[in-house]
Amino acid sequence: MRCGHWGRQAFTIQADVSNSAECEAACHRALAEFSPIDILINNAGGRRQNIATEDMPLEVWRELMDLNLTSTFLCTKVIAEP
Repeated sequence: MRCGHWGRQAFTIQADVSNSAECEAACHRALAEFSPIDILINNAGGRRQNIATEDMPLEVWRELMDLNLTSTFLCTKVIAEP
C-alpha cells in the first residue's frame, strides 16, 4: 500500500512479526527498498487466543510476548541500525 498526503508517503510490508526471522527480514527489506526511514510505526499486537491468564500455558504466553513485545524490539533495533 502506498499513500501520500502533505508531501509524505507511507508503505506497508506484510509479515508475521511473531516469527523473529520473518520480522527481521521484513525490516531489512524495508531498509533496502525505502531508506532512509524517518518514522517507524510498530502496529502489531493482540491476543490470538481467548484464554484466561490463569489457564494460559507458558508456550501461549511466549507467543503473545513475541507478537506484542519482541516484534517491536526487533523492528526498532533493525530500523535504527546505522
